[in-house]
Amino acid sequence: MTDMTLSYLSYPPANQFFDPPRLTDQRLGYDVFSQALGILSQRLVMLKLYDATLNLADFFNCSTQKGWPRLETLELSSLQVASTDGTWYFTIDPRMTMEQY
Repeated sequence: MTDMTLSYLSYPPANQFFDPPRLTDQRLGYDVFSQALGILSQRLVMLKLYDATLNLADFFNCSTQKGWPRLETLELSSLQVASTDGTWYFTIDPRMTMEQY
């Protein structure tokens, strides 16, 4: 396998007034899916991700090699706004009311 296109849905709550689900493995301390996908991507020439819920740190820190020697195309499209560790990638001012949001 050299190319992979993946759409993996796990929608976070509609807004940041609610906590997103925590998908990391509590025992291991990282997101198994994100890490495994990062390791797999080191063998690919092209990886396209759509609507994926990823922990970007676990994806990029998984490197068992020096970088990604084969990967020519990495397309991250419409990734979810929350990480698998239950945090938001972007946060709003907590002093904002629902009306201001």
